[in-house]
Amino acid sequence: MVSGNELFQAITSAEKQQQPQQTDCLLCQKPLTEDSRSMPCGHKFCPSCVEEWRTKENISDKKLCPKCRQTVPPSKEAMANLQLHRMKLTKLLTDLSDASENGGTDLEVPKLPGEPGYEQSIFSGLFSREEIDQFRKLPEEQRQPFLKTYYELCAAQTKQDIDAFEAQYGDVEDLLMDRNNKEGANLALPSEVFIAAMENDMTQVERYLNMDPETDAAIFQQKLNAKSPDFTGGSLLHAAAFGGNVQVLQRLLQLGADVDQQDDVGASPLFHACMSTSTNDNAVTIAKILLQWGAEISPNLREFVSQNNTHDELATLVKTSLGGRRCEIVGLKGRSDLNGKMAVVGRYFGKEDRYAVVLDDASKEGVKVRSANLKRRDRCCGDW
Repeated sequence: MVSGNELFQAITSAEKQQQPQQTDCLLCQKPLTEDSRSMPCGHKFCPSCVEEWRTKENISDKKLCPKCRQTVPPSKEAMANLQLHRMKLTKLLTDLSDASENGGTDLEVPKLPGEPGYEQSIFSGLFSREEIDQFRKLPEEQRQPFLKTYYELCAAQTKQDIDAFEAQYGDVEDLLMDRNNKEGANLALPSEVFIAAMENDMTQVERYLNMDPETDAAIFQQKLNAKSPDFTGGSLLHAAAFGGNVQVLQRLLQLGADVDQQDDVGASPLFHACMSTSTNDNAVTIAKILLQWGAEISPNLREFVSQNNTHDELATLVKTSLGGRRCEIVGLKGRSDLNGKMAVVGRYFGKEDRYAVVLDDASKEGVKVRSANLKRRDRCCGDW
């Protein structure tokens, strides 16, 4: 006897087979390209629409297909945010408990971007610059009660977000384990190799990899994306991004390093580049390279950049969907000679709805192009 669930699946499958093939994005109605994104329900969208849609989602929001409103499984970014929220909650509750046992005098004042230890802090991005400045101006006898109140509020909100996420998706432990396994979580990156990538020592990095990526593909990828337990789970790409080492970063990307890999506090290599603007002269260059290779701009990153007075040019890039991206110019009428050419996108001029772009060829010609005439074309393994 056929069960109700089997019958439902059979009917759903038959309905899908009868539906005409989708050729246009269901949000912007523009023709789909090779890099279109598919939802589990089968509906497809162009990458820029998906990115814009995702930036409106928080960890506690219900993720639904924009078209049919079916539940969408949590994205890689959402799973990373869940881990980050859990770590923050554990840290907040532990610190509150320790402070209570010691008379309430041991709560930590969060660090600001650029200060030693900021990138290793679990509180990176949790408090605003204004709140941290307020804490530091208070006398010690007033500071601890204020910190205690903020810690308790942050813990309550963080737990509320976690509970909402788990209520929506149920048991997510298997998903978390699968994500960690895919990122090489079972293979630790040696500290000396992480430091070598941060200090632009490509010789030692290559000595560590020392494998043929074609004959040992699985192990090679694990080593390439392995995490360092001594540096909050950062990978080689995190180290190169924070250290501002263009040569190492580009080589790792060419080899297939995961441009969006999260460390143990949920920060991507792009996030590390943005955090290092005060100490890293190449931070903006690094960020532009990562964006050309398809690094996603999360809501947390946009919030961090807006709150922490990050480099003006970088702040301008991350505010828009195409800023810093590598795109193909299409459909131009006045300059049809530019159609089909690749360009790197820069500043967006909202009143004109145009981006300043620089051709990605020997001419390096600069022009202004409407957003409708740009198609995102991320660099991929083997480029350059």
